[in-house]
Amino acid sequence: MFRWAMFLIFLLLVSSSCTVKSESLVGTWVISAESRQKLPEMQSVAGELTLNQGGSFNVSAMPLVLFSESPEPTTGSGAWKLESRNGEQEVQLNLSIINGRQLGFGTPLKIGGMRSFTLYYYVGDPDLENRIYFEKKK
Repeated sequence: MFRWAMFLIFLLLVSSSCTVKSESLVGTWVISAESRQKLPEMQSVAGELTLNQGGSFNVSAMPLVLFSESPEPTTGSGAWKLESRNGEQEVQLNLSIINGRQLGFGTPLKIGGMRSFTLYYYVGDPDLENRIYFEKKK
């Protein structure tokens, strides 16, 4: 019993000390195959998100559901930053241009995983576990 308690304390300490650095997020992220299978509206879009050094980002063929209720694919750009909310890290995306028009709204992407991490976004009610997962291109 004592060993299990020590093991659980160790896991808690390790998981709470895992933080993501901004530099680790820089690069191109794509919608995962798992998300494409689970969410039919994701099957026909490329869904690419590029987080640039310096805090800018671009999206291409991204489902607009990430920023509004429409599943239509879109292109755009804006600014991103790594934030901490309720003890969890998130990537805040602030979209300023979408399909060539000036706009101003944003959305957070959650960060998940232990050894390698993913970015994800809840579609609708988080209790339904409908998530769009993004994997970093290698």
